[in-house]
Amino acid sequence: LHHEHVIDAARSAAEPSVVWCEKPIASQVTAAEEMIRVCEETGTELVVNHSFRFTDKLQQLRTLIQEEDILGDIQSVSTQFRMELLRNSTHLLDTLVYLLDARAETVAGHITGENEAVDSLEAGQQVDDSGGGGFVVMDDGSFVTIDCTLPRATSSMTFNIIGSKGKLYMNNDDGEWRYWRLEDGDHVEEPLPGIEGAWTWEDDYQRAFANAASHIVDVLEGDAENGSTGQEATRSLEILIALYLSHNTGGQVEIPLARPLRDVTVTSW
Repeated sequence: LHHEHVIDAARSAAEPSVVWCEKPIASQVTAAEEMIRVCEETGTELVVNHSFRFTDKLQQLRTLIQEEDILGDIQSVSTQFRMELLRNSTHLLDTLVYLLDARAETVAGHITGENEAVDSLEAGQQVDDSGGGGFVVMDDGSFVTIDCTLPRATSSMTFNIIGSKGKLYMNNDDGEWRYWRLEDGDHVEEPLPGIEGAWTWEDDYQRAFANAASHIVDVLEGDAENGSTGQEATRSLEILIALYLSHNTGGQVEIPLARPLRDVTVTSW
């Protein structure tokens, strides 16, 4: 419903300056692209609530990776999060493209066909969305593995990032972040500069919604640029759609998706 609601809001007589859209941006790449286009035409700022972007520690970590270059050139990333792909794992993939500031080029996927939302949401209908994973080659040359096959009770949101200057381990469920600097062929563990402790659901994530609301006020007042644009949200969506396409076609999928593939819809709750 995000597609229809965002377009209706942007074109409405209210002439909103900002529309705050929940994640994922849409269930179809073409729909996301139309949302972006209409918002540009109407002068509406589209902010997508990928809430991890609005946590203080993740913002500081992105600065360390992108501006202070603590990891150097990113070479390999392995990730794990809970099923289902579209409903939950959009968080994981948005965090990936946010930290790497990269876009996928090639995707290969596997879909389990399993989901746990039917019981937890008391859903009255079946949808396409399920657990899955695969690999992604990003346009910065990094190789990413994705495992979003496990139910909530046994999953753990983890990232292992290896770069030319160091490596990083992040486990948000256990509240453990560890960083090693590469020195003369050895990895030397050090604290992450400017980050005390590790990211936790109870602390950092609890502040994310308020941080996002404050950010929107800053955008409205001209004190900040949009930190979670529709274009950025589409980067994670196209990976998700490509995982399903790859599974169902038995081959790798190139991004940007070819025109007919951008119309493919993956239903979710």
